[in-house]
Amino acid sequence: MISMCFEVPGPASPGSVTWERVRGRDAASLTDTDLRYRLFLVHVEFTVDGVEVIWKGRWITLVDLCLGLTGVVSQVKAGAPSAFGYTEHEEVIHVVPEGGRVVLTSSMKSWRVDADAGELVAACTRFVDTAYARLVAEHPDLTRNAVMRRFAPGWN
Repeated sequence: MISMCFEVPGPASPGSVTWERVRGRDAASLTDTDLRYRLFLVHVEFTVDGVEVIWKGRWITLVDLCLGLTGVVSQVKAGAPSAFGYTEHEEVIHVVPEGGRVVLTSSMKSWRVDADAGELVAACTRFVDTAYARLVAEHPDLTRNAVMRRFAPGWN
């Protein structure tokens, strides 16, 4: 079973400033660098059959992760290997197809887990779609942002 979700920081959390920085700015004109590396920190839970692929205690920029996951979905659908990382972390998660399944491994940890390829595609798609919806609910002008359009509804 694959579980993927994120938690937006609460008002007292140090990560909340990365959401508040956008208030009063033209979100449509935010740069790739701002969105991928400076804004919208979240805690992510990503587990496959109980194996923690992404540790929930780590701050990750939501947009950067979403863009990485869109690449994973595209590659898995094509039956090709892929990988994704997340800002400010050396770890890379490798995703390698094997028949109708995929094998996930970490560049930093010794775990290895396999999952149904379709289930991974569905979980990543739900995650990205949920993230997009949350981001534009908070900042509606993001719908006009070129970076955000890369994972707007219908991206896959």
